[in-house]
Amino acid sequence: MEKKSLTGFLLLFFSLTVLAQVLPFPEDTVAYNDLFNNRQWVQYDSQGHLHITYTGQSGTAAHTREIYYVTDKTGELETTQITQNSVDSNFSVFTLDDNDNIHLVYIERDGNNNFQLLYRNTVEGDFSDPVAITSGSNKGPAHIAWSSDNVVHFVFHTFISGEPDYAYYKSYDLTSETLSGEVQLALSDAGSEHDVRVVTDSSNHAHIILRTGSVWGGQLKYYNNKSGVIQEYNLPVAENVDYPALLIDNQDEIHIIYRLASTKQIWHFTRSAEGVTSEPVAVTPAGIGSPSFYRTVGLDDNGRVYIGYQNSITSAPTGFFLVHGKEGAFAEPFLVWDDPQDLYLLRNTSSVTARGNGEVAFLYAPSAVRNDEVVCDIFLKQGNIFDESEALIEVDPLSVDFGTVEVNTWNEQMVIISNPGLATLNFSLAFSNNHFYSPTDGPVSVEPQSSVEIPVVFQVEQPGEYAGELTITSNADNNPEVVVSLQGNATELFSLTFIVTDPDQQTVPDAVITLNEEEFPAGNYHFENLEAGQYAYSIEKAGFETAEGSAVIVDDNLELTVVLQPDDTSVLLPETTELKVFPIPASNLLWLTSEIPMEEVIVLDMKGLVMLKYSADGNNLSLPLHDLKEGFYILQVKTLKGLLQHKIQISR
Repeated sequence: MEKKSLTGFLLLFFSLTVLAQVLPFPEDTVAYNDLFNNRQWVQYDSQGHLHITYTGQSGTAAHTREIYYVTDKTGELETTQITQNSVDSNFSVFTLDDNDNIHLVYIERDGNNNFQLLYRNTVEGDFSDPVAITSGSNKGPAHIAWSSDNVVHFVFHTFISGEPDYAYYKSYDLTSETLSGEVQLALSDAGSEHDVRVVTDSSNHAHIILRTGSVWGGQLKYYNNKSGVIQEYNLPVAENVDYPALLIDNQDEIHIIYRLASTKQIWHFTRSAEGVTSEPVAVTPAGIGSPSFYRTVGLDDNGRVYIGYQNSITSAPTGFFLVHGKEGAFAEPFLVWDDPQDLYLLRNTSSVTARGNGEVAFLYAPSAVRNDEVVCDIFLKQGNIFDESEALIEVDPLSVDFGTVEVNTWNEQMVIISNPGLATLNFSLAFSNNHFYSPTDGPVSVEPQSSVEIPVVFQVEQPGEYAGELTITSNADNNPEVVVSLQGNATELFSLTFIVTDPDQQTVPDAVITLNEEEFPAGNYHFENLEAGQYAYSIEKAGFETAEGSAVIVDDNLELTVVLQPDDTSVLLPETTELKVFPIPASNLLWLTSEIPMEEVIVLDMKGLVMLKYSADGNNLSLPLHDLKEGFYILQVKTLKGLLQHKIQISR
């Protein structure tokens, strides 16, 4: 099922005077099928690859909820289903360790019909078997952090019918595979996706943020274990909040994000490693509705915070939005998407991750009814928030080896030129010599987010080794001149190597080779001044398989006829008078008489393929030919003194 392409943006006013700037990134599809896909969690790894998990379910059937994992490490978005149990797996959250391994936690219904926390990782490559972190009564959505002492930290809350619910902290030591006890935090009747979160600093201390209260919001609470135990510390926020989120930067500064319950604005402040907090500042302007359902928030390498959200209050601009800021100054939100083709009914969760200086990936999940099914799709936009619209270039490969070709023939290879930028790429080609060329005339244009294949040809008239360069000159902002190295080898027509070794495995040097061009690819090979005995040979030719075998020399001269065919090289040994066969041509039976007792008889076709094989014991043998078609064959007879050979014909 194809999703309709995005053809435009609906520009909306945040106020009477401010026009929402549109996020100018291309759109990719993460999940588009007959499932309700949402609750996506996303993070960049140290190499800039994306890792995503989400929940997919069939309509509103909770027992069909499963966890899916997506990554772009191969260059394409590839999806793996992590859980397959039909018991309701949901609310996946993960973090990455220093080796970019994934540490994942989610809730899953157990055999007692209660939800528990399950933990898995990819330390061994694939996702490990689940480890149960909790048991007993129902547990709510969890959050996870990893510390360099190889400990994973969990925060979660309970939801027990008719009883007060609390937030909890717990850890799991990966080295000893042991769980810590649970530490009870504040009373927290949570009402949103994640009302408690945890991060770790460079000293392996855990920092926790949560909100108390009910679905209508409550007090913001902060804890850490820098003293050796989990302790609460004061924050400069007295009003009720909801949607708390937590980040930590490379200076161990904590970034705390929340939505003020009274005004529905998103706010932000920091807490330094020394415990100094900044004054909270409004991230979003007033009058933008009710920004909600942000799951992951992002922090780039320069300390800039990125928050995505959706608004569905029609009295304010609707859609998915992205806002960013640093040191208390936040820009006007970008409009990411607002259903320009009117394909969707509602907006669900959004998530954002960031790295570098403004490199952002934003995921958003709108829902609809499609083919009478309630569905939710997940889309992705990513790029650099500070880049102007520009052309970019990627060239693959940067080195082309044409291998060995015969003179006056050619080999063609493709060079792929891609434009991941947002403006048209224009380029031209220049070759350093005329041994390499392209039939493509320049200049060439590549539209944004597209690529072209450029054929490059190697063709020469003289044998030898050749090298050159293809220079691609373009208007690309990232690399306006790309050089591709080229190399190839050319050989004379019919040229090949024939190596003979004696019984002592020494190469026989005095070989005179005569080629018959009219009968090519057959050739006659004459070896003079060789003593009688058994020799090994090998034949090598560019573009053909190597043939190997043995030959018995019974006089001073040996002539071998070699037949070469692509990927099927056969060697025909000379006929000998020591073996007599009759009748010729044969019909259904062939008589063999040998001066030397026979051990085995083999019939090969003219390509060297074995058609028949018989055991023999003596000087005479009658050989049935009923299973062979009419035509010419090679008869090989193994004896105590070596191999005898004769050409035969079958005619009926």
